Amino acid sequence: GVARDEKAAFAWVSEAARRDHVDALWMLGVARLEGWGGDVDHGAARTWLHKAAGLGSADAFHWLGVMAEYGLGRDGPDLNEALESYRAAAAKGHDAANFHLGLAYAYGRGANQDLGRAMLLFQEGAQRRHGGSMYYIGLMTLYGHGVPVDYDVARYWFQRAESANDAAFGDLASNARRELEASLQMAETFIAEAEANWTSANEPPEGLKYNTA
Repeated sequence: GVARDEKAAFAWVSEAARRDHVDALWMLGVARLEGWGGDVDHGAARTWLHKAAGLGSADAFHWLGVMAEYGLGRDGPDLNEALESYRAAAAKGHDAANFHLGLAYAYGRGANQDLGRAMLLFQEGAQRRHGGSMYYIGLMTLYGHGVPVDYDVARYWFQRAESANDAAFGDLASNARRELEASLQMAETFIAEAEANWTSANEPPEGLKYNTA
């Protein structure tokens, strides 16, 4: 195989970006944001991402949302700008932006908390097999946030998230499913023991048992 060479890739993307190749533009912005093939430069990242967004790139809008949400290259977060960017990207079918928008409504970050709207956004992502969206449906169902508590449904969505080919959320979902199953098993054992103890404690003495013959 060919060894990875970040600097060579950076040079190729830079050349393509100078020709206004839209994917190269947002990729170059992310490269500047993350420091791939050179130093981190938030100002340059914003410039390239804005140029790509001007050409309609959903990826560029998403990354501009990330920069605004976390205050990268500015004095602090701008949640209003972040939401506008996420909405623009989500409208173009960008799964990660749709997910970030769901989180904003789930936690009331830059918008009034709206668990119903958050669930709808996560459900949209789940239809496209987005691991984070499926994981959060599981969490919201597990704890009854915006929907009734339903352990079977929560477990189902954790299992779906595990198989979504998303390493980060797959591990979180796997851990959540195992913890849920362990808790349910403990609850079943406790109930069975409690019922057995109650039956034993309320069993009449041998001489006082009813004669049913």
